[in-house]
Amino acid sequence: MFSRVGKWAAGMALLNSVANADRYLTEIEELIMQVKRDTDGKEHISWKESITEKLQHSKEFSDKVKHELLIPRLGNHYSYHDAMVVIEQLKREFPDYINVSSFGKTYEGRDIPLIRLQKGNKPTTDRPAMLLTGAHHAREAVSIQMPFYIIFKFLHGALHNDQYYLDLLENVTLYVVPMLNVDGVYDIEQTFFQTADHVMKRKNKNDSWGGKWLCGDDTYTGVDLNRNYGFSHGNFGAKEDPCSESFSGPFPFSEPETRAMRDFIFKHVNEIKFVYNFHSYGNMYVTPFNAIAGDLLQDAYPTQFALFEEILDEGHPANQLKVGTAHDLLGYTSPGEASDWILAATGIAAISPELGTDNPATNSFRLDTPELVIDVLDQQYPIIEKTIEKLQARLEFVQVGHADVDAETKEFSFTVEIRNKGLKDMQDFTIMSAQASVEARFDDPHIQ
Repeated sequence: MFSRVGKWAAGMALLNSVANADRYLTEIEELIMQVKRDTDGKEHISWKESITEKLQHSKEFSDKVKHELLIPRLGNHYSYHDAMVVIEQLKREFPDYINVSSFGKTYEGRDIPLIRLQKGNKPTTDRPAMLLTGAHHAREAVSIQMPFYIIFKFLHGALHNDQYYLDLLENVTLYVVPMLNVDGVYDIEQTFFQTADHVMKRKNKNDSWGGKWLCGDDTYTGVDLNRNYGFSHGNFGAKEDPCSESFSGPFPFSEPETRAMRDFIFKHVNEIKFVYNFHSYGNMYVTPFNAIAGDLLQDAYPTQFALFEEILDEGHPANQLKVGTAHDLLGYTSPGEASDWILAATGIAAISPELGTDNPATNSFRLDTPELVIDVLDQQYPIIEKTIEKLQARLEFVQVGHADVDAETKEFSFTVEIRNKGLKDMQDFTIMSAQASVEARFDDPHIQ
């Protein structure tokens, strides 16, 4: 990597604009020297100590711990190599919690990393699961850090013997795909090392539908993965212009990245109860259905609509979080969007949050300070944790009815109204007391 930068730097001296060349050379030299100092010359940014040591520094998931784990030494956001280094270290340091495999292949043949987070011997097929994805759009940098924040938060709790997190890890599964658009994230990193500029690459790297010769710039080639799913695909001209930022591809699931998503969800359809597809920016809780302008969600999927309302009510959402569809919040529709397809095809509740806060400075694909990054993650996390908590069956006693007592036999009967506020099916159970036992059976154990 450094040899490539060196060649680029030499080439810059040939430019007519000496002032610009000097400015870029200075920036590159400073960045390269910082990387060399911090990583002993390695190509990627490496941690000086283990993730375990960082998590054990404090019983609180403090700002210091978050900064050390989530803010790399070069810039405020994870690069491709940062993410891959962290994934490898998680795999090595936490074999009892972390399993790493391939979610699928990208257009350019790279593996899409899949992290499975759970603890204990309970089979995965017996656990309710959540899928969390980042970087459908490569330039949305904080969407990569959000899944890692969640992993670090759970591991921190486990290392400090917090029973809340230990119980969740023993009973649920978190599937994490930090970067779906791996090629795009990789391209942003490589371009930065060549030009000192973070290009705003949104789409994947499939230029077979319209290459640089047509679009004039590699930034605009490729397919928008979040328009390539099978619900209302290609409507409103999204498949007509391959150079458009929202080009949907010629047909649904034309891209290997979205096919990997489709195949994984179908394979695990009985386990997965909820999907978060993280985006940035805007501080929005974007609900289905984004391909249309109407209120289809509440009418067609009242159970999922009620679940979203309940999560927002209980989950301490970010300050001034805006809720609605893309049309409600942004004034446009998003045909072929991931969460639309997931809900319509499988009934699994899915949301596409636009990560941010009420601070206008977070309205950017790349944030200017580490403090802004941590603030976004901090404010967005509670609602996600509440959703994970709901993966399990959660009893709520609504009311106990009047007891009728038989004067002769002393037998009594009464009714108990119980509600399941979780996403896992309820099991029959027995309530025991010193005087009696009551057997409860559920005809309809699903969330009501």
